[in-house]
Amino acid sequence: MLHELQNSVITARSSRRYHHAVVLGLRASLSSAIAIPASFLAGILGLYSRSDGQLVVLFSLILA
Repeated sequence: MLHELQNSVITARSSRRYHHAVVLGLRASLSSAIAIPASFLAGILGLYSRSDGQLVVLFSLILA
């Protein structure tokens, strides 16, 4: 059962990447693939540098 789930996740991710590359073009697809995780990382690092105690709540606001 776990093996089937892993195969489904891998298939879905590769299918999504293929469709992004076809629809958006390779350059736009790569820039969005880099920009989204980079913005999350920047948000987490910004919160960490401010030493806010409510990091979980603030991170959920970033995700929302």
